[in-house]
Amino acid sequence: MKKLLDYSDEELVALAQTILNKYNKALADAKAIAVEYGFEMSESENKLLNIIFAKLKERRDVVTKESVEPAFKNTLETLSKRGDFVLMSELITLFQEEKYSDIKSKLQELNFLQEMTRKKTYTPKGPNSAKMLLKVTFPDGRVICHARVAKTLIEVIEYAGVENVVNLNIMVTSQPLISKDNYPQRQNEIEGGWLVTTCSNTPTKKKQIEQISDALQLGLIVEEVKEDNY
Repeated sequence: MKKLLDYSDEELVALAQTILNKYNKALADAKAIAVEYGFEMSESENKLLNIIFAKLKERRDVVTKESVEPAFKNTLETLSKRGDFVLMSELITLFQEEKYSDIKSKLQELNFLQEMTRKKTYTPKGPNSAKMLLKVTFPDGRVICHARVAKTLIEVIEYAGVENVVNLNIMVTSQPLISKDNYPQRQNEIEGGWLVTTCSNTPTKKKQIEQISDALQLGLIVEEVKEDNY
């Protein structure tokens, strides 16, 4: 079984949905019996999904020996090369006492968290690594291409009519593209109190705009363009 430490937020949402689906299946018989006896058992699915996601995230983000050990070992190696044996001794004592949160805090102070499990690797920008944007051309010739791809998607949604897009039932992973409910993955608020899920990458947003255009016959032309070229 995959360890929670290895899950991204998006994978945690999917896992939370799986747990909720199994929970609902097990609860179905109980609800049927409750109705038979004249009362209802109800709870917002979205509320439950958020609760499950929060619990999973809390468990994943607990500082454990497994999560801190790679950075701890690399730090000891670096400190040994520097001859900083006092700090090495301090870290070793904390590790032996299983004070992993204290070790993490100390490593953060020292800026030695590069080797933590959920690290982000920096890749220098080369000539072919420019950020990709979405250029949308409307039937009247108007063109939009915002520096934030999410803003381009939102402008298309507002142009198409929010409720028209809601009725298309477009999903992003396990949550709706547009909803009035709060979901775990990133959302942006737009007109009318609607929330747009904007956690997807640029190619996915391109497909979403194309789907909206095709379904509502908007005649939009959607292109991926390099930021440097626009």
